[in-house]
Amino acid sequence: MLQSFSSEHAIRLRDVLAEAEYHGADEVQVRSVTCDSLACRAGDVFVAIHGSRNDGHEFVHEAVASGAAAIVAQRPVHVNVPLCVVPESNDAFGRICQALAGQPSECLDVIGVTGTNGKTTTIQLIKSVLESAGHRTGALGTLGYSDTFHSAPAALTTPTAPTLAYWLEQMSKHRCSHAVMEVSS
Repeated sequence: MLQSFSSEHAIRLRDVLAEAEYHGADEVQVRSVTCDSLACRAGDVFVAIHGSRNDGHEFVHEAVASGAAAIVAQRPVHVNVPLCVVPESNDAFGRICQALAGQPSECLDVIGVTGTNGKTTTIQLIKSVLESAGHRTGALGTLGYSDTFHSAPAALTTPTAPTLAYWLEQMSKHRCSHAVMEVSS
């Protein structure tokens, strides 16, 4: 399960999170992002996500000590690196991952299936219909992740932001026209 994402190409944080409040720097270039302070490396942007078990805001100093170049958080924290305060850090994390991946969903028709029961069956049926119609189709769900050339077991039904960005990027590279995925409610 990926908790970090990186790219050869840098993006400007302000281009992705224009609505954010910036403290300490107007320009932050991003090549890699993580929400795991233990995985944080020099140059990473660390996103402090308030989860069900842990609050990433409690780990910003650990991330800075590991070399974080900037922090994205939902509330102000005192750090000696640029700080970007956003309304929802989990959303910001996903947007940064997608931007680093080159916005692959913009060249794919993405179909999400949600509900209590039947998501796995439904995405397989949709995938089968699309492929029968001649469309190269990737899938993300309980049965695993596939970009039509490679597949991997699923750690989670709905992938993490970095995992989603990675697989959508691979689908785009492999010229998929569609991506079908299970989306947890």
